[in-house]
Amino acid sequence: MRDQREMAASAWRDGYVRFDLEPMIDALSASEDFERLKACFADLPVDPYNEDAGRYRRLARGLYSPWKAVFEWLPDHIGATGKAVTEFFQGDHNAEHPGRVRYFATIPRTSSTMRPCGRSS
Repeated sequence: MRDQREMAASAWRDGYVRFDLEPMIDALSASEDFERLKACFADLPVDPYNEDAGRYRRLARGLYSPWKAVFEWLPDHIGATGKAVTEFFQGDHNAEHPGRVRYFATIPRTSSTMRPCGRSS
């Protein structure tokens, strides 16, 4: 893995940084956290904005900090039904729902402790 100075220089020079996530993905796929995450997608709810389209969705937002090697979920919103939802907005880039904020079932918080590479902190 490249050091922070090298990544910062790349960001300034190129406007972006590429990360090699293959080692993290290999370690994560063997972890208990990944199994819990996969289970969240075994029972996807129907897309409430187009129930006849055959779409099933569950969304969540998170941040990966490569400097700390930590993944953290962002907080959920509580929807009108009192259940946790994830807000989804694409501006005018979605022809079906231009300018519309949509809310989808979130990944259950039982998965909120996920850390890459099986790390506990």
